[in-house]
Amino acid sequence: MNIIKPCSYHYLFSHIPREKAEKTDTIARDIATPLIETLNLHQENTATLKTPRPDVTPVSHHANDETETYLLQFRSYDVLTTILTLNRTDADENPFSYWKRTLRPNFPACEDPIGQTTILFAQAEPEMVIVREIMDTCFNVTVDEPLPFCRFVWGTLYSLQQPHSTPLHDSLRTDPYILLVPESEELDNGNRFLSYSFAMLESIRHKLVYEERQSRILNDQNETYKDKIKSLLQQIDDRLPQKNPKHSMIKQDLNQVDEYQAELYQNIAKIEALLLTSDINVDNFSRYLEVWPLTEDTLFDPLINRLQVIVRQINVDRQYFQFLLRELDKSEELLRLKIEWQRKEAEERTNKIREVTNALIFSFGVALGIWQFLPTLNLSIHLDITLRIAAIGIGGCLAYTLRRWLGKETLEGAFKEISGGQGTVDNVKKFGE
Repeated sequence: MNIIKPCSYHYLFSHIPREKAEKTDTIARDIATPLIETLNLHQENTATLKTPRPDVTPVSHHANDETETYLLQFRSYDVLTTILTLNRTDADENPFSYWKRTLRPNFPACEDPIGQTTILFAQAEPEMVIVREIMDTCFNVTVDEPLPFCRFVWGTLYSLQQPHSTPLHDSLRTDPYILLVPESEELDNGNRFLSYSFAMLESIRHKLVYEERQSRILNDQNETYKDKIKSLLQQIDDRLPQKNPKHSMIKQDLNQVDEYQAELYQNIAKIEALLLTSDINVDNFSRYLEVWPLTEDTLFDPLINRLQVIVRQINVDRQYFQFLLRELDKSEELLRLKIEWQRKEAEERTNKIREVTNALIFSFGVALGIWQFLPTLNLSIHLDITLRIAAIGIGGCLAYTLRRWLGKETLEGAFKEISGGQGTVDNVKKFGE
């Protein structure tokens, strides 16, 4: 089993804010500085990136020529890619021992990581017996099923992880690959592929899986907000028909509904932001592959389909919650209309009570005035008594008429208002606050 020039490529992908170069530089330094110090790396010219594109900005390039160790960082949109390349310098060291020794890149903890990838690269015949030996020795993994792979004219790339089984809740797990080239003159092609195109392919894959994970987190939050809003709306609707609803609690519930709806709007905006570059990323994935023609492919073709499914699912989630939010807005609007109708109805009742109050005060005032005025007329006792009885009768008839017209409860409310009690007027004021 002849394995020549073994090396390890390690990739760390970090989420960075768009259009904030100073933040990108800070994150990049936090990742690079411990590696520079540990590996004794020196600053190189960032222009050594061999295939620059408008969507890629070099950030830093460090190297140690003695140990053939290289550190490259560049950003593409909102992803910072850090590549650490480790080459075997002792030709007598067993390739498997070297790979096991360099299998862990020891990347420092970074802010908002998306994922990691490790690839073992060497000149060797791309035969499954060699691949299985590497897997068994370096990764302690035994797989009987055929591995996903893609075959270039110059070499073969194997994935040790099924593309569709990438876990959604472990962004820091390392995804391993093996790249073997049969001829020494093809090593340059392998290094160029791994230094740029493969890094971009993995960046897109990790980013879309990360966005799917973020979308699911937002969906879980949205489901919680939806349930809480529906519960509050039902609670308000149940309180309204009560004889003396606690309007301060209704107002508090409505404020809480507004807060949850604001959170829903924010989450939908975040999902829409995830979709801004998703379609472009899937297209770019295919474009980066076009540079390297494939003769066989059971790796990237299923992966592209998987990425397209991710984008479609995120879009479906966005549409669902947009529809749900419109329905919740309608429900809240109808409930507010109902509250406003009850407020106006209560206001009309209060105005009617006030009218009755004024009428009662006026009628009792007239009757009392007649009662007090009669003695000044020097009328006969018989006539005086008759007119006093008539005044009482007029007041009684007026009270009876008002009772028949307004009803017992309204009239009692009027008397309560006259007596200085706190009645419907205060309730109406509270309702409108």
